[in-house]
Amino acid sequence: MRRLTLLAFLLGIGVMAGCASVSTYTKPEAPWATIKKVGVFPLETSFEDRVRRQWATELFMTELKRLNRFEVVELTPPPPSPAALDPSSVARVAGVDAYFRGTVEEMTEIFADLELVDAATGETLWSSRYHRGAGPDLSMRFHTPQQQLQRIYRIVLHRLSQNLS
Repeated sequence: MRRLTLLAFLLGIGVMAGCASVSTYTKPEAPWATIKKVGVFPLETSFEDRVRRQWATELFMTELKRLNRFEVVELTPPPPSPAALDPSSVARVAGVDAYFRGTVEEMTEIFADLELVDAATGETLWSSRYHRGAGPDLSMRFHTPQQQLQRIYRIVLHRLSQNLS
């Protein structure tokens, strides 16, 4: 009876815990050797909270710099107007080879959609979506929003770095 109770308890924890998945796309024969300088546009957040957006973007840039693969610069998004430049044009003017853009959500479900775009062609070279479903994260290691987001960035950037070698 004790074993059955323990098994039911462990299964219950597994069901309650948010399940995570990561899906990644890499453009076949992407020109990785030519990408030396990348830009990062401010990441989108669900509530357009400027402070959270800046925080999430800076955290991503810190993890990106840890790869020691790219020169990383922050890009300013084009203003919303009919005559505004598109993101690829802004990136080319800034002198970057490619740029990151993405969305981060950290409410009941945590997800991060990130995309690396070739500034010259506008083609997506790499993209990743990390999604952790609703439910409590029972891990004691990553319990603050910063730690969770940092972990997500490390996971997806590890997948990017596998393409670079």
